Amino acid sequence: MALVVPPDSPKKPVKSTAVVKYSTVQTPATYAQLQCNTDLNLPPSNWLSSSAESYGLQNVWSQSTGFSSFRMAHMFPDCVGEVDVVSDAENIKKLLKLPYYHGVISMMVHRIENTLLLDDFDIHKYLLRQAKSDWEWLKKFFYEHIFQNLGDKEKRLFHKAYSRNSLQQRNLISKFLYHSIVLADSNKQNEKPQLPVKPLEPCLPEPTQEEKVPDPNYNHNYTRNVVWTFENIQMLIGTDMPIFGGQTHPCISLRLRDMSKPINVLTGIDYWLDNLMCNVPEVVMCYHLDGIVQKYELIKTEDLPNLDDSKFSSKVIRDVAQNILSFLKNNATKAGHTYWLFKGENDDVVKLYDLTSLCSDVSEDKGQNPFTVPVAMLLYRVARNMKYSPDYHRHQGTIRMLLKNCVQLLVKEKYPQIVTSAHFMLSDLYVPSDTDPASPRLLDQSEEEDAHSEYSTNHENEKEESEEEQTFAAIKSLTLANIKEQAEREQPKYKPPPISGTIEERCLSGLEHVTHGLECLRYMLEVLHCQKILEIFCGVRNDKSISYLLGRAGDCCFMIVQDWCNVKKHRKDYEIRNEMAEKIVEEVYNMDLQDLDMNGAELLPKGLESLEFTMICSYKCYEKALSLESMDIDRNNLLRRLGNIHNELGVFYMNQAGSRYKQQENQTDKSSNSSDVTALLTCSLTHLESGIKAFETVHDETNLALLHSNTGRLMRLCAHVNDKQNTQERHYYNKALTSYQKALQVLGSRKTNQAIWDTVTWDLSTTLYTMATLLQDYPIAGHKSEEEMEREVVDILQKALKHCDVDTPGPRQPVYQFRAASIQHRLASLYHHVYREFESDVDNSKKKMSLQLCKLYYDKATKLLLLLEQSTEYLTVQLERIALAEYQAHSGTTFNSKLKAYQNGLDLVLQCIPIIQILCERNNMAEQKTKEVTDNELKNDSAEHEKVVEEQKLIDGEEKLVILLEQRLQFLLRSLTKLFLSKSPVHNRKEYDKLTNLYKQCYIRTLRPDTMSGFILIKHVMDVLRQLNCMLKQMES
Repeated sequence: MALVVPPDSPKKPVKSTAVVKYSTVQTPATYAQLQCNTDLNLPPSNWLSSSAESYGLQNVWSQSTGFSSFRMAHMFPDCVGEVDVVSDAENIKKLLKLPYYHGVISMMVHRIENTLLLDDFDIHKYLLRQAKSDWEWLKKFFYEHIFQNLGDKEKRLFHKAYSRNSLQQRNLISKFLYHSIVLADSNKQNEKPQLPVKPLEPCLPEPTQEEKVPDPNYNHNYTRNVVWTFENIQMLIGTDMPIFGGQTHPCISLRLRDMSKPINVLTGIDYWLDNLMCNVPEVVMCYHLDGIVQKYELIKTEDLPNLDDSKFSSKVIRDVAQNILSFLKNNATKAGHTYWLFKGENDDVVKLYDLTSLCSDVSEDKGQNPFTVPVAMLLYRVARNMKYSPDYHRHQGTIRMLLKNCVQLLVKEKYPQIVTSAHFMLSDLYVPSDTDPASPRLLDQSEEEDAHSEYSTNHENEKEESEEEQTFAAIKSLTLANIKEQAEREQPKYKPPPISGTIEERCLSGLEHVTHGLECLRYMLEVLHCQKILEIFCGVRNDKSISYLLGRAGDCCFMIVQDWCNVKKHRKDYEIRNEMAEKIVEEVYNMDLQDLDMNGAELLPKGLESLEFTMICSYKCYEKALSLESMDIDRNNLLRRLGNIHNELGVFYMNQAGSRYKQQENQTDKSSNSSDVTALLTCSLTHLESGIKAFETVHDETNLALLHSNTGRLMRLCAHVNDKQNTQERHYYNKALTSYQKALQVLGSRKTNQAIWDTVTWDLSTTLYTMATLLQDYPIAGHKSEEEMEREVVDILQKALKHCDVDTPGPRQPVYQFRAASIQHRLASLYHHVYREFESDVDNSKKKMSLQLCKLYYDKATKLLLLLEQSTEYLTVQLERIALAEYQAHSGTTFNSKLKAYQNGLDLVLQCIPIIQILCERNNMAEQKTKEVTDNELKNDSAEHEKVVEEQKLIDGEEKLVILLEQRLQFLLRSLTKLFLSKSPVHNRKEYDKLTNLYKQCYIRTLRPDTMSGFILIKHVMDVLRQLNCMLKQMES
């Protein structure tokens, strides 16, 4: 076929790109070129079969998709506000063919932020055929202003008659497509494509399907949802065009053409736009005569505007697109308004009616207009999507505008959940929930949403107009003769003013929305009661609503528990009753409903009696709500909340058991309280186990780890309660270890949740340390040998040490370091004991190993204790090390072995100089503080007196350790002097005499002239140690 380029064809091709957002077809169907003379009138074997449905061929028969723009907007809320138009591809094609199309055009237009929603509006179906009461608000306007001015012939045009010929044509096309398909592997085709991933949002209510769209009975899913960019216009469209592919031509569209009829302009534009919208580079034409295949022809998409008999200018289509969009955007400006785009048969003018303004006298009730609620729900959905997007700070002004428009459109009595949630988000915009009250920093929006934007006309605050002006303003016209000309300048995108103001102003605005939101919650109890009446008399049962309300009732109880310190205020608020609400409740209770379920209303507390009672009410509400909910996503949310309240109850009963046990310890008659403590422990375990099951079901690792950790705490308390029964005590400690290990296993690594990981590892280390201490101090007789017990204690202490993270900086690091030092001290003491137990010349290797490990752990413990400035513990460890040195000297048989041991002991004493200095400074400050506090003040302030007494006890303990250290020092120096005096060396006599004299002089320095105590004693010892250190160093040099 010869192609001729028309003179008015643009030199450069139109700009067109398409990005598929969602497709039910994973890969294009492979097409088979039919043989010449194939009879398409005969149905193929796979015609209308389920095996071919996955390619979307069944949608060829679809004649109406309903108000599909709303469904698409809900599927892709992130596109709303970003794209210019959301619509069915067929509607877009109708608009772009305006200069060539002479038929009726009827579309509903709605504006959501900067996006227009376009839907085909069937006048015959909705206005001429419907019952009298339906669409009354629009019927009156239509009959008065449009219908009565038309002739009989024009009136008949509104009826979409599907002739026998057109139905036969559809039938033939369907058979042709099924003939042309090559079915792939059935297993591969049965794989369902994934729907768009929903963003992670807090649990705010989701509008029902009936609320989302004006026509919930329609549920047409497009084969493909595409973001199509045509020149500078972005559109989210739905299309059902089948796409085929082959080895030589991987992406084509198939068209069936009657060879006896030429392609007209409208059909050519249809083919061209369909291919552009789906990024299809080629079309394959199959020509037939009375259903008999004649030939095939391959045509490139860019060549379609230049075909014989169907030439059209792509430049004209481009100008029409820009002009019609500008016309709609500049005139359909009011959020929440319903606009009607209408062009009659052969009219040269297309008109846009603002139906909300023109029909205001008929549609004063917000429920009259079937588009009002779906528009409001879409405003809510888009705002919610923006609010919980990562960069929501850039869109705060837009979110506020969307939510305010949503609230204005909805009746709060009918839609309390959505209105409450909208007010909640509005309040959070003014004062975000993560704001620190101590230092609030409420940042204004960035310059991207500056109040002084290029186009700052506020659509919400337009000036009042007279009735005549309003009517004129509500009807806009566009002449088709001018539509091909240069598009009128579209006004820049409207940018709402940013959220600004002082902290006080924003807090007040936030409080105002909180108030409005809370007003909607007052009907919760009444709704639960009234739901029963609907169920009995109308056969209406809405388990989802009841489940939602019971869930919110559980939340209310839970939040009161969290704020129990203000329970008096909550009790007062809870007792406030509305007169009308009281009458409703009275009527409901007066009915004979004794044998009927009250949908959980009986679970709500009559009053906030106690903390335990309120928590139980919350738990029972969640449990009942869960039994009524069927959707997995909502069940999971309820399970999380149920798990939380089980955790709260478990911890509550655990704390109660701990308090009762302490009271029991102070009483003489302990038998009466023992059963109470056991019962509380059992209740606690039941709730914690139920919480674990709930969080396991929803795979909530963080909360699951927390529950396992709390179960570990409970098992430790059980062990403590059974401390008189060693076997039971050990059993509970083992269960605690199992719980903590499960918690760590669930988390996997510290990266999952650092705070919980650190808490669990600390508790695990503490449990192991306690177990080892009990085994070491109170061994179970008769079960194992002493060596086996020692090995088990070492093993447990090593595990406890492993879970002490001493290297990671942070506020808990000193605590971990002190615990590690304590464990190392215990290990050293144990090996010290083992070393002493071995007899001489027996198991020499084991004895040597015990000594090495003993010294290693003592050394590690003292380094950490010195770092932490723990004077008492450090001196205790050093004195043990000195005792070990003395034992080695006593056990030694040679001069050198004894000398080495005594000198090692002396070095250990001198290592105490830094800690003695710290003690000296601390005691000096303590004595000064004691002097400052007079006797009268101490008598008047018992707390201060107790504090001083405790500090004095600590000082006395440290003083005793210093005296003991002084005694060991004197013993070591005396022993060294005796050792050298007892030696009669043949060589180096002079050096021996010098050392003897040195140790004698050192010993003399340690002798006190007077009795000393407190700060004076410690300072004296510190001075003596420094002098001895200098003397010994001089001797070495």
